[in-house]
Amino acid sequence: MNQSKPPGPPPSSSAAAAQDLWLAGLDALAKATQAASQAATQAASQVATMAANAAAQPQSLEGLFEARVAKALGRLGTPTREEVDALSAQVQHLQAALQAALKSKSPATQPAVKKPPVKKASPARPRTTRP
Repeated sequence: MNQSKPPGPPPSSSAAAAQDLWLAGLDALAKATQAASQAATQAASQVATMAANAAAQPQSLEGLFEARVAKALGRLGTPTREEVDALSAQVQHLQAALQAALKSKSPATQPAVKKPPVKKASPARPRTTRP
């Protein structure tokens, strides 16, 4: 029953009994509301934790997948993006240096291009049969 009320003699009238019953019901309702509120708070906390874990999981799976693909490509001898970028930069540098070198040479200082000798066609030999 109502625990805030000190125990005493049982109620003598039905109105007092109804009031005690009403107060006991209100007390039970307050306790149930408090328990539901605590359960809701705990559930919300668990949902937030699970949501954070779920958000972090795809990122970790993505990193794991990328690492495995990179390892497999490395075993196959495929160059990495950094290696390709470095090689591309080196080729661009060499092309610029070659263009600068070609522009700095004048036509008079360039060596004459020697034509290769023309081969004369040899006369066809008659085929001989072997005995």
